[in-house]
Amino acid sequence: MGRRLYVGNLPYKATDEELTALFSTVGDVASARVMRDMATGRARGFGFVEMTTDEAAAKAIERLHQHQMDGRAIVVNEAQPKPAGGRHVPAAVRRAVLARHGVIGQRERAYLVEGEVRVDSAPGKGTRVELRVPVPRP
Repeated sequence: MGRRLYVGNLPYKATDEELTALFSTVGDVASARVMRDMATGRARGFGFVEMTTDEAAAKAIERLHQHQMDGRAIVVNEAQPKPAGGRHVPAAVRRAVLARHGVIGQRERAYLVEGEVRVDSAPGKGTRVELRVPVPRP
């Protein structure tokens, strides 16, 4: 078992300190972080806690899964690594790719897959443009 835990269904007002305090009741906490929206700074409803030992992590899952925090039953699981492909591309990058290729759309989606940005755009009714732009490697 890993020491890094995913904590879901957190109240939107939850803080790193509250998460640390809660998990400290079952073992030593190496770090705790509530994930926040980059634009608004508002909590996104989930976070990650790293415990100092595997035993403490197992104990935290056992005792704190479905624990009530501000009226919400939190979910505590072992954190999984991010998948290799299909990462979401930030809106600014998506718009820059579309503008560079002369496509301006109301609804567009972009994903980073296998070293290229893939953009699907629906700029007009019934029109769909798909772009695949290689991402230079450093």
